[in-house]
Amino acid sequence: MARSLNWGILSTARIAVDSVIPAIKQSKNGKVVAIASRTKSKAEGIGRSFGIPSRFASYEGLLNSPEVEAVYIPLPNGLHKEWVIRAAEHGKHILCEKPISTNASDCKEMIDACKSHGVLLMEGFMYRFHPQTIRMRELLDKGVLGRVSLVRSSFTILLSDTADIRYQRSLGGGCLFDVGSYCVNVTNSIIHDDPVEVHAMARLDKEEGVDVVFSGLIRFKDNSSGLFDSSFTSPYRHHLEIVGEEGTLEVPNPFSPRSRPTMLLHSGTTRRIVSPAGNMYRLMVEHFSECVLENREPSFTLRESLRNMQLIDSLLESSRRDQ
Repeated sequence: MARSLNWGILSTARIAVDSVIPAIKQSKNGKVVAIASRTKSKAEGIGRSFGIPSRFASYEGLLNSPEVEAVYIPLPNGLHKEWVIRAAEHGKHILCEKPISTNASDCKEMIDACKSHGVLLMEGFMYRFHPQTIRMRELLDKGVLGRVSLVRSSFTILLSDTADIRYQRSLGGGCLFDVGSYCVNVTNSIIHDDPVEVHAMARLDKEEGVDVVFSGLIRFKDNSSGLFDSSFTSPYRHHLEIVGEEGTLEVPNPFSPRSRPTMLLHSGTTRRIVSPAGNMYRLMVEHFSECVLENREPSFTLRESLRNMQLIDSLLESSRRDQ
């Protein structure tokens, strides 16, 4: 019988309960053996509902458990560095919710800590593992668009509850770190050149000072461009357009694909490309489990995560110059 990876969940955050715990339980090579919360009652309640045998009233308690081989960290962005490094020091492999950190310097420290302790670390951009994203990558690699000149993306949600942790500056709140990071990530995954010019604009929440609207324009060394907008103040929408010298690819739902996602390829004529359905969370955790069990590097590398954070740093710096 094939071996499974033993997972511990470091928090009872909604993304863990709604998406990642079910994904691990459905996966072919992983099982959830432990969960931790800051309060025992939460850990006990979620643990019972999912049949998770070990339940801890502290994150440190879970990290001390010898049965846990890997952890999923869905804590607020501002806590990622601390708990990734602590998990690495306990010899646990780590899937960390996106964004991996709140700046490139912290990201580098996290990467170095994981390398030093011989554990794998991967950032949890789940859309990267959906069949639609894989198909999009295949089309680009085949050169169907020619040289890519522009990547235009959007991700907005209506988040009116200012008590939400994404409105808390001290915890790494703001729409760039939340929905905007998807736009930065997809741009970086398509255009591999170095950025040479960055312009950004942000509108800040009056109470906490976090960005509730964030737009960016990036020019790369090869003169290709990335253009994106993100927001907590607009209705739910996300879209991706990739413009090449020989065609354009439209992806209406790039970051949360529907059950039968469809891309539109405009190249002389318009062609609909229907992607298979797939649980992107299950595919993500299966890939990470496989990499741990086979001792190999994930397809979504830490070099990409660091590059992503470096560009986010540049975007934030640009936005602050105009405030």
